[in-house]
Amino acid sequence: LTELLIAASNVICARPTTAYLNPAIHVIDRLAGHDLAVATAKALSVDRHPESQRPYFLFIARKDHGDDKVLHLQLWIETHHSRSIGMDDMVAAAGMSVRNLNRRFLAATGFSPRQYLRRVRIEAAKRLLEAPNAAVERIAEQVGYRDPRAFIRAFGVVAGISPSQYRQKFRKSWMAETAS
Repeated sequence: LTELLIAASNVICARPTTAYLNPAIHVIDRLAGHDLAVATAKALSVDRHPESQRPYFLFIARKDHGDDKVLHLQLWIETHHSRSIGMDDMVAAAGMSVRNLNRRFLAATGFSPRQYLRRVRIEAAKRLLEAPNAAVERIAEQVGYRDPRAFIRAFGVVAGISPSQYRQKFRKSWMAETAS
């Protein structure tokens, strides 16, 4: 038996170990919706083919650091991540020198401004990949990548899997596939 979850009519069966979580997530998907089911699966690290936990990590930016200029830039990046943003743009938005911005941003968030921008973009891409069948090239463009190959590389670095693999794990129809 290779399937972790089998759903037929009103009966849902799952394999042992933590497989009891699979029917729970299936029920959440049916009754409460896909978004909650995906969030639950991520929070519980439930996977049909576990290789790495990185796809489940939710990027929650640290914002309680007390540096108002860094916080302003974080919010600016989150608002403008879909456009082409260079270091000069971030320096202008923050009102600091490159050196000062890099030092303060890293101290406040644990990321360089470019790393932070990449994380924000990849989190936005994850949400778009969970929707049915949007082209990866289009998603790359929507989150600020002009080169789909650069997007795929960045996604792999952050998530540990390709955008296509992420979609297979978390798209809206993943639970429905196990039912057929």
